Amino acid sequence: MKSRSVALTWCVLSSAGAAWAGAKVDAGIGDAGTQKDAAAAKDAALVLDARETSATCTELVPADSVRPTLSETFSMGGVAGYEWRLSVDVSHGLGETVMPDGLRLQDDARFVKALKDEGFALASRDGLSPSVVAAPMAQGDHKMTRVEFALVPLPEKAGRQSLRLPALPIVVGRASGAQTIVCTQTHSMVVEDPIANLPDALPRTNPPPRQQREPWLFARIVAWTLVAAAGSFVAGFLARAWWRRRPKPAPPAPPPRPAWEIAREKLRLIEAERLLEAGKFVNHHDRVTDVIREFLGSRFGFDGLECTSAEMLAVLKRRVEAVPHLSALRTFLDEADLIKFAKMTPTKEVCERVLLDAHRFVKTFSPEPAPSAPVEVRK
Repeated sequence: MKSRSVALTWCVLSSAGAAWAGAKVDAGIGDAGTQKDAAAAKDAALVLDARETSATCTELVPADSVRPTLSETFSMGGVAGYEWRLSVDVSHGLGETVMPDGLRLQDDARFVKALKDEGFALASRDGLSPSVVAAPMAQGDHKMTRVEFALVPLPEKAGRQSLRLPALPIVVGRASGAQTIVCTQTHSMVVEDPIANLPDALPRTNPPPRQQREPWLFARIVAWTLVAAAGSFVAGFLARAWWRRRPKPAPPAPPPRPAWEIAREKLRLIEAERLLEAGKFVNHHDRVTDVIREFLGSRFGFDGLECTSAEMLAVLKRRVEAVPHLSALRTFLDEADLIKFAKMTPTKEVCERVLLDAHRFVKTFSPEPAPSAPVEVRK
């Protein structure tokens, strides 16, 4: 391990320094004060206290450093093949780091073999519950770091076994680059067999075969296709129902009938009522003049039934097509005002003439129909 190699380097350097200081004292270099200085230098030299704790850990503590204290927690019983955890609280200096290179114990083949000989194995670093080093917590003039080793007891024999957990190394790095290795205590534990809860357990026969089902990809595709088709059908049906029930815009109103067509139709209705044969001359005259007033208002853009004869003539003076007929219109309107307001009774001949004038005015002020295109007859 890297920690072991660093510790051995410190041992070699310290041994060389101690040998050199001892050679100077043995050679008698200097006076008594010099010999005392050499002895002080020898005592101040960096010496490592190397003590072989077990085959899995060698404790190395520099003479000028304080050994970290360990507080260990470990269960004394369990079941073989199941995880056990050794929790170690390391109290160390503020400038020191526990396991500076991480937990790399699995990389040392000798350590793994020695641990296996004792009936233990370290859980994999990539497993679900590996060994961990918690973040340090400051406690006054020192720090406390928790290290948890994930161990699995694997005894070679079946039944209840007594195992001895060997010492495990904990490396503490100093700010100067030096490293201290301290070892945990050994722990005795009792390991139960996984079937220890069955007294006088007997072998069992094989369980009955179970039906195995393989995924049928084609059936799955067909099923999902049917589900998608059913969903599409339902969505289409709902969309179609919504589309049919949506508020539809009202159809456009038919174009208004031409004013001349309405006027001709009303004049024909008056004729069909035969008011003259019934002697209703005033009624006949008023209705014919009202048809002409309404026709002229619709034709030239004013309310012919609400305006006076003078207002109607003033509007018609501004229309070129009405100017040539203003004299006849003035006579027609004046006669209608006399019968309506002066209470004059027209004769039958006057009523017949007014009806003819009305037909003439409708025809005069109606737009001429566009000439139809000649039809070419091919022979």
